[in-house]
Amino acid sequence: MATGSIRSNALKLEPNDSRPLYVQIADQLADAIEDERLHPEDRLPAMRDLARELGCALVTFSQAYELLTARGRAHARVGKGTYVAEPVERRERMEGVLVMPAEPFYPTRQGPPALHLSFGHIPSDVAKEGVRRLGAALERSN
Repeated sequence: MATGSIRSNALKLEPNDSRPLYVQIADQLADAIEDERLHPEDRLPAMRDLARELGCALVTFSQAYELLTARGRAHARVGKGTYVAEPVERRERMEGVLVMPAEPFYPTRQGPPALHLSFGHIPSDVAKEGVRRLGAALERSN
């Protein structure tokens, strides 16, 4: 169980990006997992260290790691850290898709409201029903 090869200098935070910092971080870590720069059971860097090195709030990294976990790309071990999930574990957690308005999470600066897609552990029948209800609500609003 090695610590992952991702360092703070590998993370590029863009203040003008419409995504919040925690989503930028989670996306970049997910890319590192998919590109195999991080491997299953690699320990992700300590949130406190990354927050200090990048000058961000600890909660920003906490949210990023929670998002990675919700996406099935990582798992947390209480008191031990956050680790890259096994590929099988990642596939099993992507059973459904949760669709919801993006505004409560990160409001868009301009243009119409966006949708936030969360690939987490959601049974497919629940996800399908949510999408069906969203479609019906959109049709009623037109």
